[in-house]
Amino acid sequence: MGGFFVLAGAGLLLYVVLTVSYMDKKMSKQERDIEEMKSLLKVVIKEQHSKESTGKE
Repeated sequence: MGGFFVLAGAGLLLYVVLTVSYMDKKMSKQERDIEEMKSLLKVVIKEQHSKESTGKE
C-alpha cells in the first residue's frame, strides 16, 4: 500500500512540473506577442501623427 502512495506522489509531482513548464512557455510566448504588439502600435501611432501633422488622410 505504501508503494501506491509513492507512485501516486511521483505522478502528481511529475504532473505539476510538466504543467508549470507548459505554463512558463505559454507565458513567455505571450510576453513576446505583447512586445510585438507594442512595437506595431508605436509604428501605427507614428504614422497617424505624421498624417495629422501634414494634413493628409
